[in-house]
Amino acid sequence: MARFTRTSAILLLCVVINFLFIVLFLYLDAVPGVPYSLLKKTLQNAKSAYQGSTLDSDPDLESATAIVIPAECEDPYRMPGYLVLPENVTDPATLKETVYVPFYDTFTDRPPVAIATYPQPPHQNFDFAPTKTPDAELMRQAPTDWMVRIQKHVYNQNNPLVYFDENDEDAIADVAARNRTARELVWLRNKRVLMLADSVDRYMLMHFCTQAGVQGIEGLIGKHTLAICHIPSLNFTITHWHIPGMLSATPDWWYISEISHVPFEARFEDMYKQYLNLTIGMDGKGPDLIIYQSILWDTFNFARGPAAHALTGLSSTNEPPDEGRLLFWSELEFYRSRQQIMINYFRSLFSNSAPFLYRSALNHRFEGPIDIPVYQLDRVARAVAHANSIEVLEWAQFARGFYEIYRDVIHVNLSAQSWLYSNMMLYYLFRATGGEEVRGRVTKWPLTDVDKQVRHWSKGDTWEKCNQYNRVLYR
Repeated sequence: MARFTRTSAILLLCVVINFLFIVLFLYLDAVPGVPYSLLKKTLQNAKSAYQGSTLDSDPDLESATAIVIPAECEDPYRMPGYLVLPENVTDPATLKETVYVPFYDTFTDRPPVAIATYPQPPHQNFDFAPTKTPDAELMRQAPTDWMVRIQKHVYNQNNPLVYFDENDEDAIADVAARNRTARELVWLRNKRVLMLADSVDRYMLMHFCTQAGVQGIEGLIGKHTLAICHIPSLNFTITHWHIPGMLSATPDWWYISEISHVPFEARFEDMYKQYLNLTIGMDGKGPDLIIYQSILWDTFNFARGPAAHALTGLSSTNEPPDEGRLLFWSELEFYRSRQQIMINYFRSLFSNSAPFLYRSALNHRFEGPIDIPVYQLDRVARAVAHANSIEVLEWAQFARGFYEIYRDVIHVNLSAQSWLYSNMMLYYLFRATGGEEVRGRVTKWPLTDVDKQVRHWSKGDTWEKCNQYNRVLYR
């Protein structure tokens, strides 16, 4: 009889554990939205058993949690999908027709349409129907349109009902709709969003105000400084602190006279600190969500520095190269370092209380060699974000190629893309404050009031729960 050795026992243990993993994954695949606690406990137990053997631990085990993602943690805006656009993408009256429809399995698992099968009858000319909107099943799974609700809310506040006939069915329906809108936006009350970003995001802030029907404020303390969008009836505030790149000092060759302080540290101390109260949310520590981006300024700065001019032969900082170039490794190292320092600086400032979002880099209106450094810096920024468990607001991809939405070389106008930006920001804010949404349906609302006994505001664990999946799965 063959001898049952210690090595055989270890191999048998590994086979059993692998079998249990297969059973687990098949079960999770069949049951969407498996409770996070069950998933975490199962994976931890399996990992402990596996590492208890004398064989080396499986390096892929750590990434297993990114494969089986709870339904409420699926990020619709990071999935492939279809962007439904109005006929005129810059007409303010039709912006609310903008919808992003993710490609869930309800789309990918469909059988082939009849016209795609082979063989086809003679004289098949493939006269496709000019449909621009997916079917109702897919449209129902689109992320919640928070922007249209805010627009309705502000309108209702500005046009209150003074009297209505209780026998008038239309009036009763109107009251019901107003009440529903008010209830759906309770979670947004007293929330704060901070943008540490360039003028692209400042325009998005101002467009948000325009779309909502309120007046935005910019240039409060000078050009390239502070911008605010505030909805009084919700006490909801978005604040923009302009960041002109990652330079750690104001160089002698600086080219914008209106900007006297370039480093974000100096700008906070000298300009933004006095307005800090505008960004503090219900937890008393900081905003509920922080969005950051400055790459266009960084590309401008690298193009005007001595290194670029030594390379191109230009003698003046007023003559930046027209074409893009591959950045030096030293420039990328500098940018990586400053990104990390900035994240640490503001996390410390706000007691690590708010989730960060890196907004993907926007290319120039007419994409070309000038965008080479933009893409280089974007890759570095994504790597730093990933290392810091920061997710990405993947908005820039929806603007590429739509030349008509740009107001100039780098800024996007009020358009379908600004409407989409607003909804994406609100989606992440909803999750950051404890909300959960599964394929277009809200399954958990954020906490909406302060506990009267302990006076403590809790944002819940939704962001933390989903972040470990999303930062890896959608890297």
